[in-house]
Amino acid sequence: MKRFGFVALAALALHCVAAQALELKVDMIQLDPWTLPDPANPGQFIGIVPDVMKALEKRTGHKIIGRMTPYGRVESDLQEGTIDFSFMAWGPQRAAYANKGVAAFPLQFGVWGIKGLPLKGYADLKGVKISVTRGLKVDPTFDQDGTLDKSMDLDYTTGVKKAAAGQVQAVAGSLSTIGHIIAGMGVREQFGDFLVLKTTDTTISWSKKSPNLALEGPVNEAIGKMVQDGTMQKIYDKWLKK
Repeated sequence: MKRFGFVALAALALHCVAAQALELKVDMIQLDPWTLPDPANPGQFIGIVPDVMKALEKRTGHKIIGRMTPYGRVESDLQEGTIDFSFMAWGPQRAAYANKGVAAFPLQFGVWGIKGLPLKGYADLKGVKISVTRGLKVDPTFDQDGTLDKSMDLDYTTGVKKAAAGQVQAVAGSLSTIGHIIAGMGVREQFGDFLVLKTTDTTISWSKKSPNLALEGPVNEAIGKMVQDGTMQKIYDKWLKK
């Protein structure tokens, strides 16, 4: 009888855990190496964000439904509450419609120029044709500067290709991400100085209209533990520290 009671209680506990597991909708930013189609598994994704989401699923017990989404669309999805959260570099303008989570790792944003282009200060950007990903927030001063010659492009890869072909003179955005793409394309010798404009956190951005705001705390707690035990650093090093 005692054994039967123990088994019944264990089964009830498992049922309760399963009943509490929820589905969380996440936009995974469509940028190399943040989120990419998996060439070996059609319909699946690889990159920084998919790796973080897999780790979060294991630690929280919640199902994470991730979809690869262009950068500009991520912001509007957060505003509308059609997703629960995203994982990307934090921008202060997002505070109007999303809550900032635990910092995972820092990212430098700035401008990376072609070889021979001096970039020692902000004034050196004047007269330079710069590729900027549509919708991307680089730095408040840079973003609002209408005197700069900005070429609005689909993504960093397009910008690096255009710079290597001589169509633009620099690429703006996450410097580690741009560096990853430059190295992957084998065009490092065509690039020179870069200018750092700001450093920000990579973190969870949780939509204020999410129907699952009660899970914001547990998810952030899981992110914090991933930082403390080195999981986040391993994911960063896997994709960006090369």
